[in-house]
Amino acid sequence: NFDENTVTLTKDISLSGEWTPIGNSYYSFSGLFDGGGHTISGMTINQINNRYLGLFGSIDSSATIIKNLNVKGSINIILTSEDYTPPELDVGGIVGQNRATIEDCSSDVMITGNFNIKEGDYIAVYAGGIVGDGQSGSTIRNSSAFGDIMLTSSAPDVGSSMQDNELYVGGIAGRGYAVTYIYDSYAVGDMTVTATQNARVYTGGLIGYFAVGGGCENSYATGNVEGSSHSELYVGGLVGKMGEGTQYVTNSYATGDVKANGAAS
Repeated sequence: NFDENTVTLTKDISLSGEWTPIGNSYYSFSGLFDGGGHTISGMTINQINNRYLGLFGSIDSSATIIKNLNVKGSINIILTSEDYTPPELDVGGIVGQNRATIEDCSSDVMITGNFNIKEGDYIAVYAGGIVGDGQSGSTIRNSSAFGDIMLTSSAPDVGSSMQDNELYVGGIAGRGYAVTYIYDSYAVGDMTVTATQNARVYTGGLIGYFAVGGGCENSYATGNVEGSSHSELYVGGLVGKMGEGTQYVTNSYATGDVKANGAAS
């Protein structure tokens, strides 16, 4: 907790080994983090030691700001039927779950995942180039994402009596929920989400699912977007699905190819 304090990088940092995200389910990061235009490279996450995965796991408080920071690395998540399945995973190139402001930042982080969980388990995954899940107060301004995201769900078909798994994937944010804003930002990575069994898929060049207020202005996506599912499927060049609410998208565009395979919604 760095409330009312500033953390400033004075040089580039090259990480090695498994990275433990800053902030978790119990203690979110708060304060001002100024990257000074420097780069943190070599971020590698292969273990689920936290439901919030990224350079920062969880950021709370509208007064918190992450700025002038470049992040490079990779996140690879594999869940098998033998593993404990958390009900949710928030995975972002910079922040897993965000309730603060991110500005003048870039992320070049490849995110991959394979979810082959046992029958009866349920998981919702929110994966984005900058933010996995944008909650109330989340603002992304003048920032960019370059990494590809590839998720696969091969969980058993749970049938109509059980809840389908859910995959939310976006070049900037997997989900923008409860008043999330994106300004003057762009994503160039390809989004590929494949559900070989029942899973609800929401994927877009910028945002997978944009729900319950907020806005996106002066932003664009150039990557290709592809989604496959035997259940609900929402695929879009900019936004996979717009939820019910007052959220809006203005002066924004997408140029990549869009492909939907399977169920159509």
